[in-house]
Amino acid sequence: MPDPEPSPESPEPSPANGSPSSAIDRATLRAVRAVCEDLGIGLDSLGLRLVPGALRSPCICASKLSGDGYAIARRPGSAVAVRLSRLVLVAASGPIPEGCYCHHRCRVRACLRASHLVSVTPAEHYRIHRPEYLAGRALAVARRQAASPDGPINLDALDGLR
Repeated sequence: MPDPEPSPESPEPSPANGSPSSAIDRATLRAVRAVCEDLGIGLDSLGLRLVPGALRSPCICASKLSGDGYAIARRPGSAVAVRLSRLVLVAASGPIPEGCYCHHRCRVRACLRASHLVSVTPAEHYRIHRPEYLAGRALAVARRQAASPDGPINLDALDGLR
């Protein structure tokens, strides 16, 4: 009896050597290959690796990251870097609506697993990340107040009192 057709989430067949490709689902592999072909780069140049994330399936991350942690690549001869997650989402799911973001459901910015990427509106993205935005804003306010001589508390001045 022939094997049933694998689902899009089933692992890509590969040598049992523990390589990242042994845990890459077919949809992600197809999308990443399409992105590499479009950029004119080799799949090996991405340096894919598995990273634990917030979801059950591990994240598939590239080794080259932007300053803010997103997986990036450049076309040969180009100085412009592109975010791979957006390109993988487009290759796997179709165009991202204008003005929308590519959200990483796993919360790992370098992740390229197609099932971890989803297109969301700016309002949805803010709602999802609101606690992080608020925590970051509170920390920024506290830093500004601590740095300001007019702020309510100057933490540097407190160091001498301890």
